[in-house]
Amino acid sequence: MKPNMCDVPYTVEKNKTSTWVISLSYAKLDSFMPLAQEQLVISRLPPHDRLELLDAAVKAREDATSFDSSRLVEFSERLVWEGPVTQLSPLVREPGRMAVTDQRVYFKPLHNISGDTPVRSHPLAAVAAVVRRRSSLRPVGLELFMLNPLLEPHIQQQMQQCSGPYWDAPSAFFSFRSETDRDKALACITSQPQLGIAVCQLMPLTSPAPTGVSSASSAAEPPTPKPQLQAAGQLLEAAGGWLQRVTMAW
Repeated sequence: MKPNMCDVPYTVEKNKTSTWVISLSYAKLDSFMPLAQEQLVISRLPPHDRLELLDAAVKAREDATSFDSSRLVEFSERLVWEGPVTQLSPLVREPGRMAVTDQRVYFKPLHNISGDTPVRSHPLAAVAAVVRRRSSLRPVGLELFMLNPLLEPHIQQQMQQCSGPYWDAPSAFFSFRSETDRDKALACITSQPQLGIAVCQLMPLTSPAPTGVSSASSAAEPPTPKPQLQAAGQLLEAAGGWLQRVTMAW
């Protein structure tokens, strides 16, 4: 709003009483006022104490929530891990709950900022790699690389056994509270038999059939995706010392 339609600096009026009128669309006043009073008290504290109380309040809110099992795509799925995480994307930190089943990986945002879907999920069979990362210089990050036939039409025929919904991005980066929680989630994901089955079918076999085994029997057994996915994860993590040897050679 411009006074007299002129581009002039804003005028700041200090020590002037003002009245704000707020209309609540999605909550009742009885549930809103205690939270508002609590935040008002926290805002008047010193900065260090303020951050500690805010972190404690956020952690309590995250711990009070749980993953809704009615959001599972298949009722036959078995939940193997659940815990609080934060999905990181450019300019956005989205806290929520991650759930791992024997068929899919789920993320339920604490606040549905994007407004697209209350729960995001992706089949484990279409996960190409699971990589440990660092978040805020701490070893608490985990990144999942995924194949989506809706984004890559040329692989739709090979991934017919993977039913949707799919993740709306080629990867997802999560930050955990501790390295222990990250490693538990990683172990649960990588121990599922469904992990990377569709990805393995897109990869050429690099190891020949053992001597004495007929081609028919070897063709009947699908290749296991675990060694290939582990190799992809180690490559992205720069594990095994190969990156150090390459940089030393340079």
